[in-house]
Amino acid sequence: MRIVADVGVKHATFPADFDLARAATDTAYRGLADALIVTGNATGAGTDPQALSAVRAAVPDRPLWIGSGMTRQSAAALLCLADGAIVGTAVKQNGAVRFPVDRARARAFVEAARS
Repeated sequence: MRIVADVGVKHATFPADFDLARAATDTAYRGLADALIVTGNATGAGTDPQALSAVRAAVPDRPLWIGSGMTRQSAAALLCLADGAIVGTAVKQNGAVRFPVDRARARAFVEAARS
């Protein structure tokens, strides 16, 4: 079994002194996570590129995934900083999480991610 862990999980409220890089190293090396996820602050909210960079610098030897908010437009820029992504809202009809996957949006998203 592999552990894929979210560092600074979305929908959380962090203390004022929260250090994402330290949380990432603790998650990887104390929590033994095999891969790390960095997300925005809510479902569909963009992931901060600076947060991705901070986690990558702190834990360069683990796969890093984008956990939320990647769009067709942001895919190329964000995937330069990460190894993969968890995608939902971006490929749903009207970009709404409650709707089914829109095949055309999904195709366009994959094409953008591959570019």
